[in-house]
Amino acid sequence: MIDEEKVNIFVDHDERIYINDKEVSLQELSKILGDIILQDPEKLVEIKSDENAWLKIITGVMDAARGCGVRRLSIATLYKQGAVVRD
Repeated sequence: MIDEEKVNIFVDHDERIYINDKEVSLQELSKILGDIILQDPEKLVEIKSDENAWLKIITGVMDAARGCGVRRLSIATLYKQGAVVRD
């Protein structure tokens, strides 16, 4: 299900990137985000990552979001022990 109020991006431990549950490359992510932000510049983009995801990939996703003009960005890490989410 797609959340109409925000864009959900997830980075897993195998360096795969998902936007609203669809696996995409970093280049595809930039295009999709750019299109979304053109339609709604105030759209919240929420980036979540597996606790074992590489920082390099997460940073690439954040840079792509900034490059597309994302103004509202939330970042969280999903921890396996107890599924604690940290901002």
